[in-house]
Amino acid sequence: MKTTILHIILLVLLVKGVTAQSPVINEVMASNDTTIEDIEGDNPDWIELFNPTPETVSLKNWSLSDDEENPEKWQFDDDALIQPYGFALIFASGKEHLASRGHCSFRLDAGNEPIFLVTPSGEVADSIMARCMPRDISYGRENDGGKSFSYFKTPTPGYTNNHAEFIDIPIITDTIRFSHKPGFYKNSLNLEIFRTDSSLPVHYTLNGTMPENDDASYENPISLENRTNDDNDESDFQTSKKWEDPTGKVLKGTVVRAAIFENGCKKSRAKTGTFFIGDSFKIIYSKLPVISFGGDEDSLFEPAEGIYVMNPPFDSKPVSFGYYEKGASQSYHAEPRMSILRDEAKDKSQKSLRLQFSGDSSFRYSFFKNSPMETFRHLHLLSPQTKNDLSVYEDYLFSEIIGSLKAPYPPAKPVMVFFNGEYWGIHHMTVPVDKLFLENYVGNNFSTLTLVKDQKELLRQLEDIHNNLQYASEYSSVKEHLNDSSFIRLFLGSELFGGKQWGKPVLWKISGNGWRLTLEKTYIPGRSRQLWKKIGDIHHALSRFSEYREKYSALAVNFYARQNPSRLQEIADSIYRNYASLIPEHIRRWHYPSNVMEWESAVDETQQALHRNTQNLLSEMDNTEWNPIELMPNPATGSFTINSSLQGKLEVFDSRGRRVYEGKLTKEEKTINVSNWRRGFYLVRLTGHDLQFSKKLVVGP
Repeated sequence: MKTTILHIILLVLLVKGVTAQSPVINEVMASNDTTIEDIEGDNPDWIELFNPTPETVSLKNWSLSDDEENPEKWQFDDDALIQPYGFALIFASGKEHLASRGHCSFRLDAGNEPIFLVTPSGEVADSIMARCMPRDISYGRENDGGKSFSYFKTPTPGYTNNHAEFIDIPIITDTIRFSHKPGFYKNSLNLEIFRTDSSLPVHYTLNGTMPENDDASYENPISLENRTNDDNDESDFQTSKKWEDPTGKVLKGTVVRAAIFENGCKKSRAKTGTFFIGDSFKIIYSKLPVISFGGDEDSLFEPAEGIYVMNPPFDSKPVSFGYYEKGASQSYHAEPRMSILRDEAKDKSQKSLRLQFSGDSSFRYSFFKNSPMETFRHLHLLSPQTKNDLSVYEDYLFSEIIGSLKAPYPPAKPVMVFFNGEYWGIHHMTVPVDKLFLENYVGNNFSTLTLVKDQKELLRQLEDIHNNLQYASEYSSVKEHLNDSSFIRLFLGSELFGGKQWGKPVLWKISGNGWRLTLEKTYIPGRSRQLWKKIGDIHHALSRFSEYREKYSALAVNFYARQNPSRLQEIADSIYRNYASLIPEHIRRWHYPSNVMEWESAVDETQQALHRNTQNLLSEMDNTEWNPIELMPNPATGSFTINSSLQGKLEVFDSRGRRVYEGKLTKEEKTINVSNWRRGFYLVRLTGHDLQFSKKLVVGP
């Protein structure tokens, strides 16, 4: 029987003289068809709160949310109250124009996402998560405010649950498998779907959306063919003011999602896979890994609520995530949530993406070679439009090179992305700097960790570090304020690329240690330049210490010894070969860069700048102050030890230019006996990897 609600939109009353208490989520409905209407005659989802106390409760500054990352998604009005042992009914309709009439700014997802009730201080007071909600079935506490939950055959919006009639909903137990592995196929195929219990129906979709009970029922094998000549769909949504239609028809695969149902509810988890049919995919899957997303079209592209639109909200939406290694079938699958990153690409046509899980779930796969990380709470997919990188591959080149410095820098790699089967271009996959990343990088668990990512706080901390270092009289006191090794490695990597701002600086430390510097691969305009200027100021403040200069130059020489010009060119050429055949398709999709010649010019400029900056860096160190050779003791008597990161030919000349010693430095240090040498001045010369450094030695009595 339908209930009409007019003026009892909320049993949230206006009462004066209240005290703050803790209400709970009492009942929810995520598929309202005939149970209750709102004031406009629609049937939105709804959330019921219950006040289990004898006090009137003010909901001022309380929030409701369906997103753990955005707990204050919708806030109650300042005058919202609940009577003692009363109820509050909130429509999850997304109708913001009816916010004052009890409508919140989001809708529910048929029990597929949690609901949080959040206190004014940001703490979660209560949460609820239902497995499945058929139409006009609610889920809630069997007794108002109680601990036991059930599904209600007869929902009770705004009224007590104490006399409700309950029903059983099947638990997800069965599994589905496909006759073919998701992946790349030259020819069309017939896909069969197998399940444990053949008596239960399987419903499926071919457009990326989650299957529901009213979607197509699987009866016979599904014919999957090359879809690239089909009309564009998702790719024709306008995603920015300067958005342009793709040139022609984009590459297309087919996202198959299937699930078993019983009594209108899923009896299995959805089985998802993308099938890329045709020769046109051969270049893509042999060059880069592929990520295929499946998701509800409205949640992605609907103008008011979609996350991939001209003015994207920063909500998150559930998606399927399929990962395909180069030339392989689907290697990994997950069901995370997606949102748009707040970086410089948020107003561009091709946006950057953030993937995350709620609760204890995570990505569990080794996405990055030479990285210890196998578990990820978050992944970022950065658009090349983030920082107007015309070369498209500049980020990847930087990641490869700075990785050889063993700098505290998140792993990154290029990937090809598809949305609901349609080609979405090249992105750079990386991870944010968080506790999990830092623990993997350092190799231990942090009992105490301070992580500074807020731009204002970062600038303040960097200014404090700079001020402390300016007044430091001994280099030993530097480490009280800053970990010099992490700073040097990151600053050196930036210098190799001409001092470019390669992301957002992040500071972190564990108790009792100095600050450590790393980068997060997101780009924030404006204050980012101030941060990098302050980092440069810190470098100059440290440069007055000989210990810092020697350490900096040693790391630079050690890098150059392993990554000489020919090696750098080899890295650049290898990346170029991977990208070159992919760029035309990316340009047809996003018109960025505008043509292949523009891309090739940008690539050449990037490579030339890398070589030029490397030579400039070495030239800067080719003087006494930055010399990577250390002689101890100096003056020397019986012997001296030469220490250097550079290895190669070792020579010593007396004051007349006569060579008195010749050998090799094959390790970081070597001791030479000078007990039979005359007193006076000598020149120690070390040559290796096209580099040559010298240092004066004094031999005493």
